[in-house]
Amino acid sequence: MIGVIPLHFTIEEFMSSVVQSEDQLDGPSFSQAAKDQRAKSGQVLRSVWRIHFYAAFIAVPFLLLEIMTGLIILYTGPIMGVLYGDVMRVEPSSQSVALQEQRVAADTAAPEGAALEAIVTPREAGDATAFQYPQEDGTYLSVFVNPHTGDVTGTHVNGADIVGLANRLHGFLNNDSITLTLPALSHLIDQDSGPLLQEYVVGDLVLEIAAGWTLVLTLAGLFLWWPRRSQKGKALIRPRLQKKGLIRWRDVHAVSGILAIAALLLFLITGLPWSAYWGATWSTVAERVTPGEGGPFSAGAPSELAEVGDLTRYGQAIPWALQDTAIPASTAGDPHAGHSGESGSAGGEVSAAEGGVAAGTGADLPAPIDVSVVSQAASEEGMLPGYTIYLPADEVADDGTVTYGSYTLQNFWPQRLQDERTVVLDQFSGETLVDAGSGTFGGLQAATEVGITTHMGTQFGFWNTVWVTASCILLLLSIASAVAMWWIRRPAGRLGLPKRPASPGLTATIIGITVALAIIYPLWGATALLVLVMDKFVIQQVPALRRVFNMPEAS
Repeated sequence: MIGVIPLHFTIEEFMSSVVQSEDQLDGPSFSQAAKDQRAKSGQVLRSVWRIHFYAAFIAVPFLLLEIMTGLIILYTGPIMGVLYGDVMRVEPSSQSVALQEQRVAADTAAPEGAALEAIVTPREAGDATAFQYPQEDGTYLSVFVNPHTGDVTGTHVNGADIVGLANRLHGFLNNDSITLTLPALSHLIDQDSGPLLQEYVVGDLVLEIAAGWTLVLTLAGLFLWWPRRSQKGKALIRPRLQKKGLIRWRDVHAVSGILAIAALLLFLITGLPWSAYWGATWSTVAERVTPGEGGPFSAGAPSELAEVGDLTRYGQAIPWALQDTAIPASTAGDPHAGHSGESGSAGGEVSAAEGGVAAGTGADLPAPIDVSVVSQAASEEGMLPGYTIYLPADEVADDGTVTYGSYTLQNFWPQRLQDERTVVLDQFSGETLVDAGSGTFGGLQAATEVGITTHMGTQFGFWNTVWVTASCILLLLSIASAVAMWWIRRPAGRLGLPKRPASPGLTATIIGITVALAIIYPLWGATALLVLVMDKFVIQQVPALRRVFNMPEAS
């Protein structure tokens, strides 16, 4: 009823057509087997139609939320330009100020005690450089500096606007404080992926379940739309706008839905890898089935400090395929031995291969390179304008060993798969420790990334954005027309569900698809089982609920 595609009959029309078909089967040219087959087909259609209704009540609010917030995310650049153009945009000039000088200006304007953690370089000549500082409340403050003059143009708290709200709603319903402990399927596949019991944000789980029901809604709608000889005259891809009432709404709903179905399936399948539960499982499976070239960051010693996915806290998203990769540590000078802060003696010494050195006065350590050197290295490495510099984070262990972090350079995301690139520099020497591009991804990781960047509207440039926008508009039209149909024909005191047949008559193919979906998406499978239990043991047993849900009398 609501969502992608309906069966092209009202309840009354459908029943009358079934009766008419059965009357026609009474003629001598039709065998009893043919009549039985037609009756079974009618039961299947009504059952799938009913599933379409059930799924719609869960999926439509989710679809509306994801479409509206997705469009805001898609047009983040123009929206931010309108809201903060006076801060984020500058007058283009051929002159430039060294990045280190820009940093000094930003540090001066930042709150006292704030430590710079990331720098977003300009994508265009008219962009300001953004210097990002963590705040006590967990947010990040961006200080914008004119790269041509070195003047501070203003500040902005990351996420404190409609774009930030859209991202939070799109990802976890804007609430990450409520969590639920569940067994992690990723642990069963690879015990090194994390503990068996893990905490998940409830908002993220709700969205993942809703995505599963939207997938069911879509597949059921496709089944109902599929051309059949018994349904001659229904609209397939051209709505009969000259008709009035339910027929017009039905055609608009069906045609807009079927034109957008490929995009909707893509949105669902490529959005789920970002979910906390299913996404972690898929990431583990992808790494086991098609591992990258030794792991994107195998060239350097892994840091105890962070994984690339942790860098999303600085306000810049990270490619999905790099979320779980460790950042290699800097070697603090001698690439062949550890360093003692005091005298070079063995106390607490750790080899450089482990990425750490013993803590001490630090007098024997080389000075870290400044961000102007990093910027020059980025230029030599061919990083794209708009790349982000994540500053090193050092950590002292309980035994006094220091792990020195590294500069991590990340091309702006989202963009095309072939432009995704990460370069890691030693913070002392500037040496390139890692140069990881999309060529280091395994086959499944690369395929997932292509889907995600298409989902984000960037993989195929301008026309990709147009396609995503048009698809979202078509989906909104399909939902609006479905709601209009339901409102016109809703029975008093009922949900408007098609009447449940005495026998569902679902085919082995439909049952097989349902079981496969439950295995692939276990959270959806658990809720589907709950719906079946409620339907069988609660709704069917209570007369008032049977009436509301349009069920036959209990046998």
